[in-house]
Amino acid sequence: LTGIKNTSKVSICLDRAEAIKRAWRSSVSGDIIMVLGKGAETHMEIKGRKIAFKDEKIILELEN
Repeated sequence: LTGIKNTSKVSICLDRAEAIKRAWRSSVSGDIIMVLGKGAETHMEIKGRKIAFKDEKIILELEN
């Protein structure tokens, strides 16, 4: 949070899928949600374990 002057509106979520869902649910018409960092990767690596994960899948589920 270094460099952020007002952290009262900052939310930290370590679960990537949940973070995407929270952003989606808190958005209103006209908002832009940017999901950055993974690119086209099809998995995440957590503590040496590869887990199937695609940001696109989470977003498409939220659209329906």
